[in-house]
Amino acid sequence: MTISAPCFAAAGDIHVIGNLTVSGSGGLAAVLSANSLLIAANITVDGNVVVAPGGALFLGCDLNFLTCLTDPRNTLATSDVMAGS
Repeated sequence: MTISAPCFAAAGDIHVIGNLTVSGSGGLAAVLSANSLLIAANITVDGNVVVAPGGALFLGCDLNFLTCLTDPRNTLATSDVMAGS
């Protein structure tokens, strides 16, 4: 999967079979929650994760280090998995 424009993952389980590439013009923000549902996106990548120069990847929420940006109660954490490098 290649992300070549701004992309926001806010809720649900996302499974990438193969590699995840964020191009130089792309960005993936997976540190949000669906406000009305108060659930966050969990991303699993079976392959490698590559972010090209100029690209951006914000991945994962944690109660202690990086809260989901749209979680005012700080109650969400994600379970992201990167199987490659």
